[in-house]
Amino acid sequence: MAEYALKLISGNPSLRERITVIKGKVEEVELPEKADILISEPMGTLLVNERMLESYVIARDRFLVPNGKMFPTIGRIHMAPFSDEYLFIEIANKALFWQQQNYFGVDLTPLYGSAFQGYFSQPVVDAFDPRLLVAPAMFHVIDFTQIKEEGLYEIDIPLKFTASVGTRVHGLACWFDVLFNGSTVQRWLTTAPGSPTTHWYQLRCVLSQPLYVMAGQEITGQLRMVAHNAQSYTLYLTLSGVVFLHTPILFCLAIFFTFEQAVINLNS
Repeated sequence: MAEYALKLISGNPSLRERITVIKGKVEEVELPEKADILISEPMGTLLVNERMLESYVIARDRFLVPNGKMFPTIGRIHMAPFSDEYLFIEIANKALFWQQQNYFGVDLTPLYGSAFQGYFSQPVVDAFDPRLLVAPAMFHVIDFTQIKEEGLYEIDIPLKFTASVGTRVHGLACWFDVLFNGSTVQRWLTTAPGSPTTHWYQLRCVLSQPLYVMAGQEITGQLRMVAHNAQSYTLYLTLSGVVFLHTPILFCLAIFFTFEQAVINLNS
């Protein structure tokens, strides 16, 4: 990237006089002076995937003047329960292969349970219809101007929703937006369902055992995101309905998140 940026700048005299390209990791390069503005694109799937936010915060601490501007300035992770019977059936049907008792003389059924959980531990990264959401969304704020690097190692988000309709909840849908907070103008970049689709899409963790809820019922739980060395996160998700006390737990692995009933982990 630095090499191509240098070629582009070299071919434009007006830019060549004002821009200096420095190739290196933000954690390692040295600059002769502090910067007034820090601009980056550190977002991954579900905002935190790829763990580039940590490098963004390190760059802030190393290179930004006090009260300097950061673009983006804050990020928000949005979450809401959803109902999608077709998606649930599609995932469940993938495991049917392992119900064969005589596959060329081999009984595959001992692996059915593991296969079933394995398919449900693959989060779905796509664009979905916002009408699938069954409760108003909530969000968790990450202020890039204030958060410490260590604060990104583990993120705990209490969940609390009120079901809008009586239905089967098939999982938790997640997306994010970021704010570019200028001196005179504010601009939001959103990946929300129903908005123009971005390459981040949205992410859904699907329960292998749906949660039954009634209209007005409270849905509670917790989303815990723990960073790991594969440049992503393990997500631990619990959801329960106050009336029925059904508590599926998910495991979602990341780069594109994967999960199984009991934990959610961000990596592929």
